[in-house]
Amino acid sequence: ALARERGILSVFDGAHVPGMIPLDIQDIDPDFYIGNCHKWLMGPIGTAFLYARSDVQEQLKPSTIGWGLSRETGTSYMHRLFEYLGSRDPSPFAGVGAAVDFQRNIGIHQIAARGRYLSAYLRQALQQRCTDVRFLSAADPLLSGSITAFTLPLAGEQDILKVFWDTYRIQIIGGKMNASDRFRYRISTHYYNTPDDIDRFLDALDAIYSSR
Repeated sequence: ALARERGILSVFDGAHVPGMIPLDIQDIDPDFYIGNCHKWLMGPIGTAFLYARSDVQEQLKPSTIGWGLSRETGTSYMHRLFEYLGSRDPSPFAGVGAAVDFQRNIGIHQIAARGRYLSAYLRQALQQRCTDVRFLSAADPLLSGSITAFTLPLAGEQDILKVFWDTYRIQIIGGKMNASDRFRYRISTHYYNTPDDIDRFLDALDAIYSSR
Protein backbone atom coordinates (compact mmCIF):
# COMPACT_ATOMS: atom_id res chain seq x y z
CA ALA A 1 0.00 0.00 0.00
CA LEU A 2 2.85 2.39 0.84
CA ALA A 3 4.53 1.63 -2.47
CA ARG A 4 1.32 2.20 -4.42
CA GLU A 5 0.76 5.56 -2.71
CA ARG A 6 4.13 6.62 -4.13
CA GLY A 7 3.61 5.18 -7.59
CA ILE A 8 6.03 2.29 -6.98
CA LEU A 9 5.30 -1.19 -8.31
CA SER A 10 5.50 -4.03 -5.77
CA VAL A 11 6.90 -7.39 -6.82
CA PHE A 12 6.88 -10.25 -4.29
CA ASP A 13 9.31 -13.16 -4.52
CA GLY A 14 7.21 -15.86 -2.86
CA ALA A 15 9.34 -18.83 -3.90
CA HIS A 16 8.96 -20.73 -0.62
CA VAL A 17 5.41 -19.69 0.28
CA PRO A 18 3.11 -22.13 -1.61
CA GLY A 19 2.81 -25.26 0.47
CA MET A 20 4.51 -23.81 3.56
CA ILE A 21 2.69 -20.61 4.53
CA PRO A 22 -1.07 -20.09 4.10
CA LEU A 23 -1.46 -16.95 2.00
CA ASP A 24 -4.26 -14.80 0.65
CA ILE A 25 -2.77 -12.75 -2.18
CA GLN A 26 -5.78 -10.44 -2.22
CA ASP A 27 -4.99 -9.59 1.41
CA ILE A 28 -1.53 -8.36 0.41
CA ASP A 29 -2.82 -6.83 -2.84
CA PRO A 30 0.56 -6.71 -4.60
CA ASP A 31 1.12 -5.60 -8.17
CA PHE A 32 3.00 -8.81 -8.96
CA TYR A 33 3.50 -12.03 -7.01
CA ILE A 34 5.56 -15.04 -8.07
CA GLY A 35 5.47 -18.40 -6.27
CA ASN A 36 7.12 -21.75 -6.95
CA CYS A 37 4.98 -24.88 -7.02
CA HIS A 38 7.81 -27.43 -7.07
CA LYS A 39 9.17 -26.63 -3.60
CA TRP A 40 6.90 -26.95 -0.55
CA LEU A 41 3.79 -27.57 -2.63
CA MET A 42 5.68 -30.55 -4.11
CA GLY A 43 4.28 -30.01 -7.58
CA PRO A 44 6.18 -31.14 -10.68
CA ILE A 45 9.64 -29.64 -11.28
CA GLY A 46 9.66 -26.37 -13.19
CA THR A 47 6.17 -25.21 -12.19
CA ALA A 48 5.36 -21.80 -10.75
CA PHE A 49 2.71 -19.11 -10.96
CA LEU A 50 2.63 -15.39 -11.70
CA TYR A 51 -0.08 -13.12 -10.35
CA ALA A 52 -0.53 -9.61 -11.72
CA ARG A 53 -3.12 -7.01 -10.78
CA SER A 54 -5.45 -6.29 -13.69
CA ASP A 55 -4.40 -2.63 -13.89
CA VAL A 56 -0.68 -3.45 -14.34
CA GLN A 57 -0.85 -6.58 -16.49
CA GLU A 58 -0.15 -4.75 -19.73
CA GLN A 59 3.15 -3.52 -18.31
CA LEU A 60 4.45 -7.09 -18.56
CA LYS A 61 6.81 -7.44 -21.51
CA PRO A 62 8.43 -10.90 -21.29
CA SER A 63 11.19 -11.93 -23.67
CA THR A 64 9.02 -14.81 -24.95
CA ILE A 65 5.33 -14.26 -25.65
CA GLY A 66 2.55 -16.62 -26.66
CA TRP A 67 1.19 -16.65 -30.20
CA GLY A 68 -2.24 -15.81 -28.79
CA LEU A 69 -1.20 -12.20 -28.12
CA SER A 70 -1.99 -11.35 -31.71
CA ARG A 71 -5.69 -12.01 -31.06
CA GLU A 72 -7.69 -8.93 -30.17
CA THR A 73 -10.62 -10.62 -28.45
CA GLY A 74 -11.71 -13.76 -26.67
CA THR A 75 -9.31 -14.03 -23.72
CA SER A 76 -7.57 -11.80 -21.21
CA TYR A 77 -4.24 -10.11 -21.89
CA MET A 78 -2.47 -12.42 -19.40
CA HIS A 79 -3.97 -15.48 -21.04
CA ARG A 80 -2.96 -14.36 -24.52
CA LEU A 81 0.51 -13.34 -23.31
CA PHE A 82 1.38 -16.79 -21.96
CA GLU A 83 -1.13 -19.01 -23.71
CA TYR A 84 1.30 -20.86 -25.95
CA LEU A 85 5.06 -20.50 -25.56
CA GLY A 86 6.23 -23.05 -28.09
CA SER A 87 6.58 -26.82 -27.92
CA ARG A 88 6.44 -27.44 -24.19
CA ASP A 89 5.21 -30.36 -22.14
CA PRO A 90 1.99 -29.19 -20.41
CA SER A 91 1.77 -32.18 -18.05
CA PRO A 92 3.81 -30.58 -15.19
CA PHE A 93 1.34 -27.69 -15.06
CA ALA A 94 -1.59 -30.10 -15.04
CA GLY A 95 0.05 -31.83 -12.07
CA VAL A 96 -0.04 -28.66 -9.94
CA GLY A 97 -3.78 -29.08 -9.40
CA ALA A 98 -3.24 -32.56 -7.97
CA ALA A 99 -0.56 -31.21 -5.62
CA VAL A 100 -2.93 -28.47 -4.41
CA ASP A 101 -5.75 -30.97 -3.84
CA PHE A 102 -3.43 -33.32 -1.96
CA GLN A 103 -2.33 -30.64 0.50
CA ARG A 104 -5.84 -29.25 0.89
CA ASN A 105 -6.99 -32.72 1.94
CA ILE A 106 -4.35 -32.69 4.68
CA GLY A 107 -5.07 -29.07 5.62
CA ILE A 108 -2.80 -26.14 4.77
CA HIS A 109 -2.92 -24.76 8.30
CA GLN A 110 -2.07 -28.18 9.75
CA ILE A 111 0.89 -28.43 7.38
CA ALA A 112 2.14 -24.96 8.40
CA ALA A 113 1.78 -25.82 12.10
CA ARG A 114 3.63 -29.11 11.63
CA GLY A 115 6.53 -27.39 9.87
CA ARG A 116 6.83 -24.76 12.61
CA TYR A 117 6.72 -27.44 15.31
CA LEU A 118 9.54 -29.41 13.70
CA SER A 119 11.58 -26.25 13.13
CA ALA A 120 11.20 -25.31 16.81
CA TYR A 121 12.19 -28.85 17.82
CA LEU A 122 15.36 -28.58 15.71
CA ARG A 123 16.20 -25.14 17.02
CA GLN A 124 15.86 -26.19 20.66
CA ALA A 125 17.89 -29.35 20.13
CA LEU A 126 20.66 -27.40 18.38
CA GLN A 127 20.85 -24.95 21.28
CA GLN A 128 21.21 -27.84 23.71
CA ARG A 129 23.81 -29.75 21.70
CA CYS A 130 25.87 -26.99 20.05
CA THR A 131 27.02 -24.13 22.22
CA ASP A 132 28.63 -22.38 19.23
CA VAL A 133 25.57 -22.45 16.95
CA ARG A 134 24.54 -19.11 15.46
CA PHE A 135 21.05 -18.86 14.01
CA LEU A 136 20.42 -16.96 10.79
CA SER A 137 16.66 -17.45 10.70
CA ALA A 138 14.38 -15.56 13.07
CA ALA A 139 13.36 -17.11 16.39
CA ASP A 140 9.75 -16.09 15.76
CA PRO A 141 8.22 -18.98 13.75
CA LEU A 142 5.98 -16.52 11.91
CA LEU A 143 9.15 -14.98 10.44
CA SER A 144 10.94 -18.23 9.57
CA GLY A 145 8.21 -20.78 8.86
CA SER A 146 9.58 -24.28 8.33
CA ILE A 147 13.15 -23.21 7.49
CA THR A 148 15.96 -23.25 10.06
CA ALA A 149 19.20 -21.61 8.95
CA PHE A 150 22.28 -21.57 11.17
CA THR A 151 26.06 -21.64 11.14
CA LEU A 152 28.67 -23.74 12.90
CA PRO A 153 32.48 -23.73 12.69
CA LEU A 154 33.88 -25.62 9.72
CA ALA A 155 34.28 -29.35 10.29
CA GLY A 156 37.80 -29.59 8.90
CA GLU A 157 38.39 -29.51 5.15
CA GLN A 158 35.92 -32.25 4.29
CA ASP A 159 32.92 -31.67 2.03
CA ILE A 160 30.26 -31.70 4.72
CA LEU A 161 27.29 -32.00 2.36
CA LYS A 162 28.91 -34.99 0.62
CA VAL A 163 29.59 -36.68 3.96
CA PHE A 164 25.99 -36.21 5.03
CA TRP A 165 24.76 -37.85 1.84
CA ASP A 166 27.38 -40.55 1.28
CA THR A 167 27.58 -41.71 4.88
CA TYR A 168 24.16 -40.94 6.34
CA ARG A 169 21.89 -40.52 3.27
CA ILE A 170 20.81 -37.13 4.59
CA GLN A 171 20.40 -34.38 2.02
CA ILE A 172 20.79 -30.81 3.25
CA ILE A 173 21.62 -27.42 1.78
CA GLY A 174 24.58 -25.33 2.90
CA GLY A 175 27.99 -23.99 2.13
CA LYS A 176 31.03 -22.22 3.49
CA MET A 177 30.37 -18.59 4.31
CA ASN A 178 32.56 -16.15 2.39
CA ALA A 179 35.67 -14.99 4.27
CA SER A 180 34.60 -16.97 7.32
CA ASP A 181 35.59 -20.09 9.20
CA ARG A 182 31.93 -21.06 9.58
CA PHE A 183 29.64 -23.34 7.58
CA ARG A 184 26.06 -22.35 6.80
CA TYR A 185 23.26 -24.94 7.07
CA ARG A 186 19.65 -24.65 5.93
CA ILE A 187 17.29 -27.35 7.16
CA SER A 188 13.76 -27.57 5.76
CA THR A 189 11.21 -29.48 7.84
CA HIS A 190 8.10 -30.49 5.90
CA TYR A 191 5.05 -32.46 7.02
CA TYR A 192 6.55 -35.81 5.98
CA ASN A 193 9.47 -35.29 8.39
CA THR A 194 9.47 -36.48 11.99
CA PRO A 195 11.38 -35.65 15.17
CA ASP A 196 13.28 -38.92 14.58
CA ASP A 197 14.56 -37.50 11.28
CA ILE A 198 15.83 -34.44 13.12
CA ASP A 199 17.48 -36.57 15.80
CA ARG A 200 19.22 -38.60 13.08
CA PHE A 201 20.53 -35.40 11.49
CA LEU A 202 21.79 -34.16 14.86
CA ASP A 203 23.51 -37.50 15.58
CA ALA A 204 25.21 -37.31 12.18
CA LEU A 205 26.23 -33.72 12.89
CA ASP A 206 27.76 -34.82 16.21
CA ALA A 207 29.65 -37.65 14.49
CA ILE A 208 31.03 -35.38 11.75
CA TYR A 209 32.27 -32.77 14.23
CA SER A 210 33.67 -35.26 16.71
CA SER A 211 35.79 -36.78 13.92
CA ARG A 212 37.49 -33.47 13.08
